[in-house]
Amino acid sequence: MFYDITVVLGFMVVIFLFFFTLLHFLGKELHSHDSEHVDPIPEKKY
Repeated sequence: MFYDITVVLGFMVVIFLFFFTLLHFLGKELHSHDSEHVDPIPEKKY
């Protein structure tokens, strides 16, 4: 009984840490404040 609870809690912690680090590093790259430099607004509208 205690072993099963420990396995489930450990698995939940591992999944939480995995998604936390994944979202942390993806969230850094999703800022769009510099998008004007990468892809500027065209002068002429088509």
